[in-house]
Amino acid sequence: MLLSTFLRRRLGPRKWFLDMDVKGLAPDGFNSIGMMAALLRPSNAMQYMPSQVLSQAETYEQLRGLRFRMGWFRRESDQTRRFTIGVLGDQNFTFLGGKNDLDAEGLEKKNESV
Repeated sequence: MLLSTFLRRRLGPRKWFLDMDVKGLAPDGFNSIGMMAALLRPSNAMQYMPSQVLSQAETYEQLRGLRFRMGWFRRESDQTRRFTIGVLGDQNFTFLGGKNDLDAEGLEKKNESV
């Protein structure tokens, strides 16, 4: 997100890699660069990002086939739940559900329409 914001400000309003429009997707209050950085901090996505500078085509090739999702994830090593953007299919970082599927602690919402 920081990279996306930087590119948008420096190079104009073109579509860029990692250019995310999260309005209505992220929880309330995620409207600053600091909050977006906090959203990505617990993510597993950085494990899949290239460690060196690549061309746009090389970056797309390296990330081809990955599926990203915003929602609640559980890190299996310590069983913590986090709302973040993660890479799906990672055995150590399990997708639990979206914003509307779970409550603020990442637990299943109770069906109150009994």
